[in-house]
Amino acid sequence: MAVTGIGTFATDQLNTALVLQTQNSLDTLLNETTSGKKSLTYTGIADVAQQALDFGNQISSAGNFLTNNNVVNLRLQAMNQVYTSVQSEMGTFQQDLQNYINNGQQGNAQDTETLQQQAFASLKNMQYYLNTQVDGQYIFSGSKTDTPPVTFNYDTLAQFQQAYDGYNVSFPTSASANLSATTTTPLNTGSISFNAQNGTISAANPGQFSDLPVGSVVSVTGSPYDGQYTVLANDGTNLTVSHGFTAEGDPTTNSYSPNVTISTSALAAQDPSLSLQPQGLTFSPPGVLTSQVTGQLAGLHAGDSITIAGAANPANDGNYIVSSIDPTNTTLSIQRADFTQPANLDASANPDTAATVSYPTGTSTATLSDPANGINFNANGTITDNVGGALLGAVPTGSYITVANATSPDNDGTYLVAANNAGTLTVRQIATTSLTNEAANPAAAISNGTATAFAPGALSFDASSSVITAANAGSLAGITTGQTVNISGSASNNNNFVVTNTFTTPVVDEANNGNAQLVDGTTSFAGATTGGLSFDAASDTITATNGGTLAGVNAGDVISIAGSADNNGQFVVTSVDPTGTVVTVAPANTAVQVATNVSLSTSSYYAGNTATLSQQIDNNTPLPYGVTAANPAFEKAMRAMALIAEGQTGTAGGLDNNNDRAVEANYLITSAIDNSATGTPPFGPEQAGDINDLSLNLDLQTQTLSNVTTQQTNFQNFLQTAVGQLTNADSTQTIVQLLNQQSALQASYQALATVRQLSLLNYLK
Repeated sequence: MAVTGIGTFATDQLNTALVLQTQNSLDTLLNETTSGKKSLTYTGIADVAQQALDFGNQISSAGNFLTNNNVVNLRLQAMNQVYTSVQSEMGTFQQDLQNYINNGQQGNAQDTETLQQQAFASLKNMQYYLNTQVDGQYIFSGSKTDTPPVTFNYDTLAQFQQAYDGYNVSFPTSASANLSATTTTPLNTGSISFNAQNGTISAANPGQFSDLPVGSVVSVTGSPYDGQYTVLANDGTNLTVSHGFTAEGDPTTNSYSPNVTISTSALAAQDPSLSLQPQGLTFSPPGVLTSQVTGQLAGLHAGDSITIAGAANPANDGNYIVSSIDPTNTTLSIQRADFTQPANLDASANPDTAATVSYPTGTSTATLSDPANGINFNANGTITDNVGGALLGAVPTGSYITVANATSPDNDGTYLVAANNAGTLTVRQIATTSLTNEAANPAAAISNGTATAFAPGALSFDASSSVITAANAGSLAGITTGQTVNISGSASNNNNFVVTNTFTTPVVDEANNGNAQLVDGTTSFAGATTGGLSFDAASDTITATNGGTLAGVNAGDVISIAGSADNNGQFVVTSVDPTGTVVTVAPANTAVQVATNVSLSTSSYYAGNTATLSQQIDNNTPLPYGVTAANPAFEKAMRAMALIAEGQTGTAGGLDNNNDRAVEANYLITSAIDNSATGTPPFGPEQAGDINDLSLNLDLQTQTLSNVTTQQTNFQNFLQTAVGQLTNADSTQTIVQLLNQQSALQASYQALATVRQLSLLNYLK
């Protein structure tokens, strides 16, 4: 056999590997040439990989800052445009207002109407500017960027003036009232009552009106007196809302309203034709009238219906009821009656021979009754006698009457006489509770919106305590506090009510306990008086050791027990024995306390929240830049515009009859523009803030953002250069190396080919 080769396999493999290594080096250099990078992976630059990674992360961070800052910059630019527009709007309004004041235009109806139109247009423009969006987000809503910040639901000046007549309902005069947005619930307030004589709205549960600022406008819903009212005073539980006097006259400077006349209605009991012309009167809110000369108001008495005319401020003209007069006949306390709903009367017992009607006659009270012919109570809110007006014809229009001893307890109460037509009294209910008194009625039914079927037997209703009591013991089990229950089939209580209290605790047997006390409203019956209380579970009774010491507790009352061993809690009284010693209470789950679905709410033009926007524009610089539409600069301006716009010209609440509003609005708009208003703020201290300051702050914020953006851009450029130095290839050097490697590879291939052609046969040749 012939030998054909002299090279070894190992040598051939080594030569091949060397050629492949040269090929790999050539490929690497080729990649560097085409990509411009030293390596397509960090493995190829292992010695500087970590540094390159760190620089890359910083580049990414700077890029994120720059992207976010661009968004902030767009918002700042939009805010700048809004500020410019708002400044112009405010300035134009201020100039128009000052011209109106300085040029004595208050007496010109056309000029007044023009100014009011301009004020309303400015309000609408403020709404438009402050509802600006950037990238679909509202920039003046705080963090509620999906909500338009300003809600002003009036399309015309007439609509606005219908809501704010400037007299009965005035636009909020303080920032807290203007920005108030709260709603009460019957569950919190309990029953809500309305009293026209005092001009009050009262909550059964104390303190539940504390979030309704004085000066705010409350909307009442779910009552016979639904509507809007301006809050004149608030002790947390009672709102004074009836319109009182506008301040007029100053007794310290002898500046009085000089031309006032006071006349009684034609049906006034004490003097149908009384007409007074005092030499001068001072009007003090909410309803005090003072004569400058002692005794000039003689002839007026509590309960009189009077008409005031000729006041220097026409807002004080109108009809009033005299609440009281001082012994010197110099000072009157008077009230307007703003509630006009007809009284709810029960005609089922007509003619009612037991009822009495009483009314004040100045120095005494007249009480009328007709046991022979009776009195008729009519469902249309009228009361008539059956003797052609001979009994009720003298009752004065505008006075208050009290009905007592009516056969139907629903008709007992106090009413305002709105008219007297030959003995037919048209009356208004001036005090209401959530329920109307109604004796046990087997036709009445109760439900709570569930499949539960209640079998209460007869239901009775107590107006004073707002309690519904079932005849069947325990039959109201399953009704819970907070539920809405529906009454149907009753005589006068069909309605939906919110359950404010349930009485689920049964009476537990307990022997005479000297520490136990019974509390009924504000009256406490303690052991020192009662001698101790005993409790009997079988009869659901509470008995005083000392006879007669529970006199004053009445059926329908809600009582509280404290200091006992096992009976602390609330109970509903169903009866009291004639001696005033034994109180019987409703068994557990037999009575509930309710409130009608009356709620009071205030609304603010501002619908956003209080969150302020902020952006971290670099690692160490937060930039707070958010301003909401509730900012004092905007709020004061809008309040000023609304004060001018409210009240139709020629009416008691019109701007022409309330010149002080122009001065008040001028203070507010000046404060809103540059905080240069001088003098005493008309509505109490105002929050600092004006559009000029906002603009200056915006300039500073914009400059800060610009500086940081420049720094971030420069830093990002530096990092990108540094990373390039670490990762980018030198193109000239790479091409030279590539040519060298290419030549080496060609030589290697030629050498390898030559070696592979060697053999002993070829060698011997």
